[in-house]
Amino acid sequence: MSGHARRRPPKAVIPLLIWEGVWKALAIRRAVQLKKYRWIPVLAAISSGGVLPIWFILHNRDAGTD
Repeated sequence: MSGHARRRPPKAVIPLLIWEGVWKALAIRRAVQLKKYRWIPVLAAISSGGVLPIWFILHNRDAGTD
């Protein structure tokens, strides 16, 4: 054995990952509905703790789908 134990992330990280994943999914769904396809890779790639997806949803909440 090399003596290096594999470190697990703190348990507090798991709820944050779930929180961010849910908001990302909602924002990406909204981007598809509004046909704003350029936003999809941005929303998927940036890890912002949910801030960017929440901003996108709030910024586009009144936009109608044609």
